[in-house]
Amino acid sequence: MSNLYLYLVRTDNRRVKILSIFRNQPTYPATQITDITILHLPQTFTDTLNRTISQYQTRWNTWIETADNADGLKTSLAKRQITGLYFMTPLCPFEYDANYSSSLPNLKIVKPQYKTMVQKITFS
Repeated sequence: MSNLYLYLVRTDNRRVKILSIFRNQPTYPATQITDITILHLPQTFTDTLNRTISQYQTRWNTWIETADNADGLKTSLAKRQITGLYFMTPLCPFEYDANYSSSLPNLKIVKPQYKTMVQKITFS
């Protein structure tokens, strides 16, 4: 099973900060998230994430993606020309407890973003 990584990417694609890692989640493509509340995580954890994201809000974007391990995440980021993933220690580690539902975060609401290549045709 893959891990779900919630991370911040600097707008110049030169640094990455891991926000949190969720264990054993189904595969999900790299998707930028603008609102953390749609993941339906516990309220206290959502508040902690929002505080952290607001600190980095001006120059960082929030992304979510699955990968088998840290090396898989680095490879996926490198394919998108994103560099600078040095530390895998999450800024906001998620605490698993007895009341935690393994279906969270709810990814059915988050719409994946697939990039397509559009070629510009010029006429001479």
